[in-house]
Amino acid sequence: MIWRVGLSRLLRKLKPKAHGQNLVEMALLLPIIMVLFAGMIEVGFSAHAYVVVSSAAREGARFGSRGVHVPFADIASIVETGLGKIISPIFYGSEANATIIVTEVDIDENGAYAIHSQNVLGDLAVTSTVCEPSGFECPSGSLDIQDFIDANTSFNENPEFCVENFGCDGDFVVVEVVYLHPSVLLSGFTRDLIPDPFPIKARAVMRVLHRRAPAS
Repeated sequence: MIWRVGLSRLLRKLKPKAHGQNLVEMALLLPIIMVLFAGMIEVGFSAHAYVVVSSAAREGARFGSRGVHVPFADIASIVETGLGKIISPIFYGSEANATIIVTEVDIDENGAYAIHSQNVLGDLAVTSTVCEPSGFECPSGSLDIQDFIDANTSFNENPEFCVENFGCDGDFVVVEVVYLHPSVLLSGFTRDLIPDPFPIKARAVMRVLHRRAPAS
């Protein structure tokens, strides 16, 4: 019986210390938990912005694939409209945060290619990822025009798609969008871990299906 009383007294003495220890642990862990929570929110916003940018690029490429040499301004307008539904793109000035690059590539039945046009909307210092074969390997993540040529050749070899009487040459339209996504919650040292603004890039490639009149 005596030992039970002694144990009860000992537990009462230790209880305040345990309570203080819990407060210290919470004080140490709370900043980490808050940073993780803010990071999860930032990732969610960034993922949403990427979906918007990707969808806008696809809509622009889909519009450009409707015919040969669709005007750049019309394609860029479709992309800008898609971006403006959710985010606020600014293309010019000191606060520019978005750029649109539209590239139209012509490939004939002999595999010869020409970049019909490559236009940029925006002041951001970005370059297209379309890479012309010139004796060196294209950087990782770029679009080698030789791949366009190979895809065009494979397409033309399929009689279901290519009609010789109307020509088998093809065009490709490439729409690239770069958007600088601003940080919503992160600040201070966390911006050394995650760039602010965070660059989001999307690219869409589509073949332009058309027929040309047979040579007389």
